[in-house]
Amino acid sequence: MAVRSTDLAPGAKVESQGYVREEGYVAAYQREFSRAHVGRAPIAYLLSEVALDKKAEEASGSFALLELILSSKDARDELSRQFVQAARRGAPSVRIRKVTVGRLRTYRIGTGALMLPVTMRTRVGRIHGAVAFAAVDRVEVTLVTIAAPGRRLAPAAVISLVRGMAAHIVSGLSPILLAPPGLSGVASLGHTLSAAPGSWANPPVAIAYQWQRCDASGAGCASIPGATGQSYNVGLGDVGATLRVVVTASNTVGSASAASPATAAAT
Repeated sequence: MAVRSTDLAPGAKVESQGYVREEGYVAAYQREFSRAHVGRAPIAYLLSEVALDKKAEEASGSFALLELILSSKDARDELSRQFVQAARRGAPSVRIRKVTVGRLRTYRIGTGALMLPVTMRTRVGRIHGAVAFAAVDRVEVTLVTIAAPGRRLAPAAVISLVRGMAAHIVSGLSPILLAPPGLSGVASLGHTLSAAPGSWANPPVAIAYQWQRCDASGAGCASIPGATGQSYNVGLGDVGATLRVVVTASNTVGSASAASPATAAAT
């Protein structure tokens, strides 16, 4: 999932969530929260949208174009008008007198993050919010937050939430270990050990092996140079040591590694 309730203060309630596939993207998520907090500021509304590009270059390029567009006052004025229309549709009883979208702020997260502060003047007072955009590796994030009347959102807290959203989508789509790698064969001089890759969710498109030599108790493991095949021939330097294999599973999103149990001490 793109955002978790645990990213927010206790009491955050998930109103709706969805998962869609969009042309040109590996995955996209939408999620809404109410009665949430970012930092110490109570949130009246929070909407997140997260998408993962097929290529990192696409995320970087689209983010650079977005930064260029939002640097324009005309673009911010148009965004103000859209806010008014959206607010009137979503809460017709709240009269929005004016919406002001402030100057673009930039933050260093991955490729970068942008934030536009938003102030809505209503008959009950000012309501503050923010629209944040980010490109973190291949992940594109859009986050809309509206604070409770009279409260302000700390930019650092919003950016922290953006960073967490990007991390969740990558971890959720990368290979996830279901059953650890295994070994077959006898750990004895001149014999061959074979590795089984284990079982993974989000099926990997590539599996890599690295054999390791450990002490007699199975600790203090170190990689054996050049031992990167699915099988390994026990050599003279392995006698008295235990052996294991580390499997790295990779797909188009990310990778994860897991180690097999160690053998008995080689003889």
